[in-house]
Amino acid sequence: MKKNNNQLMVVKGRHRIINNQKQEITDFVFDEIVDVRNIDEMQAIADSKIASISSNRVHLYITGLTVAVITVINAVIKYNKEIVFWHYDRETETYYPQRLEEFLKIWKKENRKWNQ
Repeated sequence: MKKNNNQLMVVKGRHRIINNQKQEITDFVFDEIVDVRNIDEMQAIADSKIASISSNRVHLYITGLTVAVITVINAVIKYNKEIVFWHYDRETETYYPQRLEEFLKIWKKENRKWNQ
C-alpha cells in the first residue's frame, strides 16, 4: 500500500528534525545503516521506500551520510519522482530547499535518446 507521507529524514533517529512548519519529521528511508559499503542492500531499501510513496514529490531532510542520500536519488530517478532536499541553516534554525529538477529534466531527455 502506498503512503502519502512524502517528508522523510534519511536515517531514523540520526537527528531530530522539525520542519519550517514546526512539525516533527518522523518518517525515514533507513531504519539503520549497518554497513555503508553494502550499497546493493541500501539501494533495495531506498527503492522500496520511494516506491511506497504515492506523492510524485519527495522532500528529503539531509543530515549527511552521502552514500545513503545517493541511493535515495537513484530511487527517485527510478520511480520518476521529483525530489527536494532540505538543508539546515544553523543561523536561522530553519531549513532551505534545493531542487534536483534541472538534472532530472536533462536525464529524462537523454534517457529517451538512449532507449531508442
